Amino acid sequence: MGSLTLWENTATATLLVWMIKADGLITTNEKNILTSFVSDHFRSEDNYHDTKTAVTVKKLLEEPISTEEALNIARTIRDERHIESILSLIQLLANDENDDKTNAIKNKESLRKIEAIFRDNLDSQNLNPHEAHPLKRIIRGEKLSPLPSVSNYLKSRNDIELVYPENFNPITSTWQIRGKNVATWLTELGLAGKRYTNSFYAYKPNSRKCKMGILILPGGFVDFRAYAKVAASFAKRGILCVVQNVPLGFALLDNDNSLSQNSLIRKTFPGIEHWCLAGHSLGGVAAAKYTFKSPNHVDSLMFWGSFPSPIHCLKSLKIPTLSISGTHDGLVPPDKVMKEKHLLPSHPLIHSIEGANHTQFGDYWDGKTSNFLQYGDHPAGISRENQLNEIVRLGFDFLNNRTF
Repeated sequence: MGSLTLWENTATATLLVWMIKADGLITTNEKNILTSFVSDHFRSEDNYHDTKTAVTVKKLLEEPISTEEALNIARTIRDERHIESILSLIQLLANDENDDKTNAIKNKESLRKIEAIFRDNLDSQNLNPHEAHPLKRIIRGEKLSPLPSVSNYLKSRNDIELVYPENFNPITSTWQIRGKNVATWLTELGLAGKRYTNSFYAYKPNSRKCKMGILILPGGFVDFRAYAKVAASFAKRGILCVVQNVPLGFALLDNDNSLSQNSLIRKTFPGIEHWCLAGHSLGGVAAAKYTFKSPNHVDSLMFWGSFPSPIHCLKSLKIPTLSISGTHDGLVPPDKVMKEKHLLPSHPLIHSIEGANHTQFGDYWDGKTSNFLQYGDHPAGISRENQLNEIVRLGFDFLNNRTF
């Protein structure tokens, strides 16, 4: 799908591979986490649409990587969010004095060299790596940040309550670990000591006791706050709506326990009896993967401009499913959805919204272009507000009129 552009930055993926292979740099557990991540998503060309990255990373996993090569890789990474996350990781690795990292001393100098390069990259962009960037600062980034208007929705109102985990700040998208802000993806992947999972924000209806909840998985490299409006709109109709933050903006990562009985989300909302898993674009692929592995965790599904990967075909399942596409979607048009209908659970409901495109399933942009379109998408024939309203209407009717 067109949203699989996060890892077109081969340099970032390469640096992760170097961290895996460097002797004594990270613990065995951390290596296992990163290795599993890389192996699952970059080794198979069939499972990843960016052939260049898949081939490059597969080769790197099989060949040695020198420190000098890693330094050259670091010089090519210019994206603010990648830099800040990796800087946080470097700080944790370089300052960790646990016994199982005594062999890392020889690599600390290499880490510091990489850190210096990243800080130079940030300085060239007049960014402060020590600042916990508020939403308004992220909006000025080059990637798919939430529209400025989203900041007005990240708060409680008379009819809905904004809920999020203790020590997690959805405004800055950081966890407070030992009194310091730590990039969320480090905590999700278990690279910041204790593993913190299921970072999220949710809108809970105040006017009634709800028993139905939706969990939204964001599109690839789309800031999870870009779905605040649609989540709030569902909550205003009496449905709890949770938006999960995903490591590195890549929804295929770390969702294995999102809706398990012991998950943070279920513990936070114990009264929910029916969980619908929804995903936009790559988030839909992730929703299918999750359902394929844990079908008993999911009561219903919604795909927004998306469909399952062939390796996670759901046709044998009888989970109620709604697929929504847009006639102006340049990435996942209605005819593509119909072609891949056999990958969905049996008897899905399939709707297309006239004039809707791929980008307007969320509220995001590149921070610069007022009429921003995701690469490969077509201009919408309806307003963003009308598309959102139609998504919520279809989703609400599906959840309330369908016999589960």
